[in-house]
Amino acid sequence: MPDVPIAGTQTLEEIRTDKERHDFIATIRTDADFTGRVDPRIYRHLSTDEEGYLYYNNKRVSTDRRQGGRLLSIKSLQRNYDTREFLRLAGYKQAPDQELKLEREMQTVNPEQTESIKSKIESFKITEDWAKKEKEKAIRELQNTVDETEKQKLQEKIQVYDQLEIQARRRYKDVTQNQFKRINEIIND
Repeated sequence: MPDVPIAGTQTLEEIRTDKERHDFIATIRTDADFTGRVDPRIYRHLSTDEEGYLYYNNKRVSTDRRQGGRLLSIKSLQRNYDTREFLRLAGYKQAPDQELKLEREMQTVNPEQTESIKSKIESFKITEDWAKKEKEKAIRELQNTVDETEKQKLQEKIQVYDQLEIQARRRYKDVTQNQFKRINEIIND
């Protein structure tokens, strides 16, 4: 009979990773503020990198595993939507005055933060436009060049400018997407 994998089986490494995640949640719950129930959905979005940091929805929530794998400060975790969700699913209960303060912070936008976000977006758009123009210029030069070494250099330039353009566009989208998330949070609250 051929070896046929059984559906739903886990490798030893997957089992070890799951155990580490469950142990981490159990360890942080020993804190007095984690009095609520653990929502099992928390484990779906947990991941670990090769350095031993634990992430929830790609947001780091732990210190290095070699340092005992402790939770980052609750104050810093409350600043982000995903990490707030992590705290909630882990059973963290905020004091009523903390919830009120957090709600007020969500409803108001710091003018300096607004200016910072605008300048980031503008910077990314400028970088994207510059890289696009430089790439087009290199493409025109490539079409007019007959020397093979020069063609190779121009093709490398085109790739670099293309990557810069893509990276700037990705950062621009990330910033705007985070703003839309923030607006949705304010609306939903």
